[in-house]
Amino acid sequence: MQQEWAKRWVRALISGRYPQTKHCLRDGIGYDPLGVLADISGLGYYSDAPLEEGEERMPRGFLLYDDGADAPPTVLGQLETLADIKFETIGTIAEMNDRGVPFNELAMFIARNWEHL
Repeated sequence: MQQEWAKRWVRALISGRYPQTKHCLRDGIGYDPLGVLADISGLGYYSDAPLEEGEERMPRGFLLYDDGADAPPTVLGQLETLADIKFETIGTIAEMNDRGVPFNELAMFIARNWEHL
């Protein structure tokens, strides 16, 4: 992972600005760590797919890849490219979050291991 993106991500995770949620990038409660990275990246969630009325509180970001001709690029695919984060890292961070690892511990993991992520 690019060091500058790792630093920005760690700062955001420990900032207290993002309530933590599980099993999706973002929902009506908060964000998972990858949702935080998506938010600070400026990519949004599905940046090419507008939210429909009533979807503001629904989970977003379940698709990892959809290569259909008219499918928008998924946020996780965009993050892989932008931050140079590995596909395996995305799964590892999501799993740690869904097991209940708090943001401050995830931030320490990222800060210590950014070169391998």
